[in-house]
Amino acid sequence: MLQLVVPSHAMKISTTSVGCSKPSFAGSCLLTLASRAIAGCICAGVLCSLLQAGDWPAYRADKNRSAVGPSALDSNLSLEWVFHPDQLPMPAWPMPGEETPRMHTDRAFHVVVSGRSAIFGSSVDHLLRALDTRTGKVRWRFFADGPIRFAPFIDGDRVYFGADDGYVYCLDLEDGSQWWRYRPSPADEYVIGNSRMVSLWPVRTGLVVDQGIVYVGAGVFPYEGLYICAIDALSGKEIWMNDTAGDLAWGLQYGGMAPQGYLLASDSSIYVPSGRGMPAAFDRQDGNFIRFLSQGGKTGGSWALLDQDNLIAGVNSQGNPAKIVFDGQTGKRQGDLFAKYPGIDVVMTDAMAYTVIE
Repeated sequence: MLQLVVPSHAMKISTTSVGCSKPSFAGSCLLTLASRAIAGCICAGVLCSLLQAGDWPAYRADKNRSAVGPSALDSNLSLEWVFHPDQLPMPAWPMPGEETPRMHTDRAFHVVVSGRSAIFGSSVDHLLRALDTRTGKVRWRFFADGPIRFAPFIDGDRVYFGADDGYVYCLDLEDGSQWWRYRPSPADEYVIGNSRMVSLWPVRTGLVVDQGIVYVGAGVFPYEGLYICAIDALSGKEIWMNDTAGDLAWGLQYGGMAPQGYLLASDSSIYVPSGRGMPAAFDRQDGNFIRFLSQGGKTGGSWALLDQDNLIAGVNSQGNPAKIVFDGQTGKRQGDLFAKYPGIDVVMTDAMAYTVIE
């Protein structure tokens, strides 16, 4: 039984069997789901359970954004402390707005956990904070030069994140000291965005770190240039850069490309959520563009999930929640994931599918 400690009006959870065996579902996705409903606070009952069940080093747990952890949680959660940030999140696409349903990734402070550190960034005060999971006290803080809209990615003893100032940062997990920072874009040029001075090429993607490589997307205006990069995780040195993705004008028929959302990584591809369009695929080895995924109407957005060899993506189709399945090898559309339970979020295991419905 999956239990979620959030306000009763916020959401409902449905489960759909996709197999016959009992799933080893971690339940750790509670943190990601709960953060959408209680954007203004961090609740310790969830955090402490995460600590007991294993680390949660990335948004939705891993490079696939599966929201499934390695072990089961105790369903008897208890509140031990609450941390209230000074300000609520300031989304890049505020309400009301046409793009809000498809661009909701920064409406909450999403938390990652490693050991006794629970870490999250702020789009308001530009701080990355590390809290002690047992006491709720701030262990360390780090200032970026722009809003931090996406959860960091923890790999080993280092923390990686990007910000609207156009930089990727690598910090020490223990004390928050900076190891390096990297700018994908060609210059430190700034414009006014969301009443803040931000880079002309902000990092509006959640990073992926895998096999010693950091993957990032920067820029939101194709005609100003988009940059998809791979960086050595230890040194911060660039491995490859694709700086021609913004030149693909023909991609407008697929909804265009403006990197916004959490990156995903399969064994061979990097998937870049593309604003109102479906994700675009790039080769992990050299950064070459592979394909746009056909959206079939306004069903794009920042939400995506890798399940085995399939990419599941999409947010909204003509006012209704939508999750479209694509073959990871060919990019061909396989159809809607659910017909009976149109969910705004979904978690897949070998045996069960968990959907969040409004």
